[in-house]
Amino acid sequence: MGAASMIGKGRVYPACKTILSGQRETVPRVIPPDPRLIERRRRVADRIRAARLAADLSQQDIVHRTGLDRSTYQDIERARSSPLLDNLFRIADAIGVPLSELVREERPLPRERQGPPDPSSP
Repeated sequence: MGAASMIGKGRVYPACKTILSGQRETVPRVIPPDPRLIERRRRVADRIRAARLAADLSQQDIVHRTGLDRSTYQDIERARSSPLLDNLFRIADAIGVPLSELVREERPLPRERQGPPDPSSP
């Protein structure tokens, strides 16, 4: 049975129908993260790990307390993925630290990246 004859039989999702029928569709390209973002993600991951170890918790303890999948948590702690804000809240609560301790910046962003200047300041 050829790919074209599979269309309409069983459960074939729209994206698969496009591929199976030979039609081309535009797929958005994934933009790789800026190296500075990767470094910031690494610092957050290091803080999560340090806080977990300081609280004498295992990765399994965090997974159990947060409900996250083990591989998801490991990817966050190894800076392989960018965590959702909700997951950062869960992790901070499970460790018993404020979220700000995990995501704090060591130095302020350059002036042009902080937003427009306050017109009322001299």
